[in-house]
Amino acid sequence: MARNEANAIFMAGDAAFTLVDSTHFGEFSDPKRSKIVGNIGMAPFPVGPRAKVPTSWNEIWGWAIPIGVPAEKKKLVKEMLSAMMSDEAGQIEMWKKTGGPPPNIKLWPKIAAEDKDFAALKHAVFRPEADHTLGLLLRRVAGRAQAYSDAVISAMSGKREDIGKVLQDNVEKVRRAGLGTN
Repeated sequence: MARNEANAIFMAGDAAFTLVDSTHFGEFSDPKRSKIVGNIGMAPFPVGPRAKVPTSWNEIWGWAIPIGVPAEKKKLVKEMLSAMMSDEAGQIEMWKKTGGPPPNIKLWPKIAAEDKDFAALKHAVFRPEADHTLGLLLRRVAGRAQAYSDAVISAMSGKREDIGKVLQDNVEKVRRAGLGTN
């Protein structure tokens, strides 16, 4: 089942929860489209037995102006982004309509103080102590790559007849590196 189908089932009131970004909060809160308006909660991912801190999906999004854009257009885009970042009312309205957190994080405490849903989102996702998913993934990939590289280099640096044994002896180390338990 794809996200749209899962969200439709959730908005029809036929599912207890769905796992999506807050940017769907606007859809879920639209009385023309959703039967669950006012009955939406947000919660952090559960902390499993091996975790020391909660995990959250809080990855950086950003805007960039391509280097090849003509100077007059760059100036216009910079003015637009600056106006957007300083438009507090517009960013708060964006949150209310879409569920997308405002890019100006200085607004977050103000919105959280006035809006229980944003406060719940802030608690569930924007936690400084949380292990954010992309960073966690990259650390695991880097750890596994390092463990694998060490094992292969060790195997290839020794005797030919020992290659299989050296690789076998390192399987658990590579597995643990992938799980982030080394």
